[in-house]
Amino acid sequence: MNAPITSSDTLSIWLTISRRNVRSEVMRDI
Repeated sequence: MNAPITSSDTLSIWLTISRRNVRSEVMRDI
């Protein structure tokens, strides 16, 4: 059985995605 994804895991994933998006935007600006 697969372990259920906790809210903390989802939050960490969203944080990583948001950081990557911000970095990509900064590189575009530069």
